[in-house]
Amino acid sequence: MNKILGFLQKLFLFIKKPKEELLPKDNENSIKIDNINWNLINELMENDIVLVTMDKGEIQRQNIEECHQKRPFMIKEKIADEQSLCGYYLTGNINNTFFEKEVNKGLKLVLYKDFYQLSKNSIVILNNEVKLPYENIISIIDHINDEDLVKLKKYRNLLCHISVISNKENRLIEIGDIIFYDDKQYVIYQIDNTNCYGYPILQIEKNVDLIQNHNYIKFDSKIYFIDYKDNKVFNNNEKLCIIERWNYDIVEKIRHNKKLIKLEQKNNKVLKHNCNNKRTKK
Repeated sequence: MNKILGFLQKLFLFIKKPKEELLPKDNENSIKIDNINWNLINELMENDIVLVTMDKGEIQRQNIEECHQKRPFMIKEKIADEQSLCGYYLTGNINNTFFEKEVNKGLKLVLYKDFYQLSKNSIVILNNEVKLPYENIISIIDHINDEDLVKLKKYRNLLCHISVISNKENRLIEIGDIIFYDDKQYVIYQIDNTNCYGYPILQIEKNVDLIQNHNYIKFDSKIYFIDYKDNKVFNNNEKLCIIERWNYDIVEKIRHNKKLIKLEQKNNKVLKHNCNNKRTKK
């Protein structure tokens, strides 16, 4: 009888044992429990690219179609105490209205499908940090390579308005970078093996007809004057302070405007020459 009572007491204590004590910890090898694949979670590292199911609240708020609810996600941090991951969504569909508004125009970290196990080139949405529970993780896709990891760190700093130093030991300069040099800001429009080339820029507080005035450019709802007459050459190995980035489309527009200005100057010379010839004939 005593043995039976003892057995019942042990059974009662086991049933009362808190459920969370039965759950495996992050460092335990165990199979899928409560929708969490612990073997998978234990393999995950910072800067891994994983396939996830999006946050339910986000799906409902944005009315995201089922075919877009599963997407790549880059891990910034693994939070064991909360059983969650912090990181960023990837998108290969920049025309999707939800993701378009979240992508910073100059700080696009593009992961090319030629180097990753991705179906198409994808952008890491760095300024939309997301937290997802472990159970949303489906599988591991890939890991960020060293070259993109350097850009990732650079872009994270710039998003937080922290300047980045490029030098001989750590060359970070890219086309589209805005550098601060001798109390001026320059947009880098060209780079070769030795040098990078920039035009001084100055933000102005007035409306300008951008079609007629090719010395001006618009970026991120701001108007800038581009001083094409003061082209500056920097050595790639010297210390350069990067404070911001513009996207490549803007740099292409700047180059195009420079060509238009040269063409206008050439046409004005021809026109002036023709006028002088007419006066001489008279």
